[in-house]
Amino acid sequence: MYNLLIVDDKEVFRKLITRMSYFKDNQDKFVIKEMAQNGLEALEVLKTGDIDIVLTDMQIKNMNISNLL
Repeated sequence: MYNLLIVDDKEVFRKLITRMSYFKDNQDKFVIKEMAQNGLEALEVLKTGDIDIVLTDMQIKNMNISNLL
C-alpha cells in the first residue's frame, strides 16, 4: 500500500482529490495519509511521516517547484 501526501494551498482542491473515484476504487493500493496547505508543511510531513507519493500543486504558498530545481 502506498501512503500519499496531498499538497495544495486551496482546501477545496485538497478535498476534491480525496473524493476522486480513483482513490476510492483503489483503497487497497493507496491511502491518503496526510495533507498540507503549503510547501513548508509538506516538508515537515515528509521529515516525520511515512510518505511514498506526493501529489502537489506546482505553485503553492511558501514554495514552488522552481525552489527545488
